[in-house]
Amino acid sequence: MALNLERLSVVVVDDSMFIRSLLANSLRVLGVGQISLQDHGGSAIELLQMVQKDPVRAGMMSVDLIISNWEMSPVDGTMLLRWVRRHKDSPDRFVPFLMLTAHSERSRVEELRDMGVTEVITKPFTIRALGKSWSPPFRATASTCIPRIISGRTGGVRCCRTKGRSGAASLTRARKWRSFMAEAAKPKVRVRLYRFRNRLKEKTAGLGGDTPLVLDEALLASAEKLFEDMAEDYPDWVSRQIEQLLELHRRCVDTPDARRLLFEQINAIAHDMKGQGGTFGYALVTTIATSLNRFSGMRTAIQDRHVEIIKAHVDAMRAVIRDRLKADGGETGKALVKGLETVIARFEG
Repeated sequence: MALNLERLSVVVVDDSMFIRSLLANSLRVLGVGQISLQDHGGSAIELLQMVQKDPVRAGMMSVDLIISNWEMSPVDGTMLLRWVRRHKDSPDRFVPFLMLTAHSERSRVEELRDMGVTEVITKPFTIRALGKSWSPPFRATASTCIPRIISGRTGGVRCCRTKGRSGAASLTRARKWRSFMAEAAKPKVRVRLYRFRNRLKEKTAGLGGDTPLVLDEALLASAEKLFEDMAEDYPDWVSRQIEQLLELHRRCVDTPDARRLLFEQINAIAHDMKGQGGTFGYALVTTIATSLNRFSGMRTAIQDRHVEIIKAHVDAMRAVIRDRLKADGGETGKALVKGLETVIARFEG
């Protein structure tokens, strides 16, 4: 059964205007009725509070789905997720929450799981992958287990799932209940099981049966085409970020005492870029930005040679965009990466 998304209200939270625009336009093509765009978690919290107090002013009667980036300022995605799941003023602690992140480490994903995320979508991503991530919340039975510590410390909404042979998250009803009972048997721990209506499924597919729920293939193809068209604008967008990095490098040269703060800003921009490059077909940007993000993130001392390594990364990304080196860039891309590695080895040696 194809999902009808016309009645859905979705909140998109991302500090990148380009990504917000991309997601909003793609969701509209897929048929989503109402979309609210927020640039960080704090503004999203204000919107959620307004939806509860004055839905007419907020522009939506309820929020059915939240799609949020992880790293934002001043309020990031984890702070937003924690507020939604645990704060007394949260209008819906069980609203499906999809997290976009460039972090794919198991520990990071487990951290999000323990805070109650519904799905984690790693960058780079595609519109089809984003659509696929919608499937679990649409078909969920809407039962949520919240471990509670009697001393008053309340855990986040935990996802009681394990990996099946297919790699998909799955757990049989019997095993699920055994898991619940095992938690309940632990000292000073109680398990509270909530069963509630799956409003997301009711809004998009009605109440009927176990028919597989999928996005309309024609709409999905249209959204992918829009994604590809917007990707053509990516070089212009990322060029502005490269100019920001060049300016920060110049300030590192001119003001050595401010280097630690400047490196933090470089690190934040590099993190944003490493999640975007592969999404828009520039895997080399992701590769170089990942290296820059790692290099600029853990500096106990920042010397002139470290500043030169920053410049080498920025010059490499400028070359990728100037020559429009998509994917891995072929032989030219390999030579570029090897040259960057040589510069890093020379200055770090």
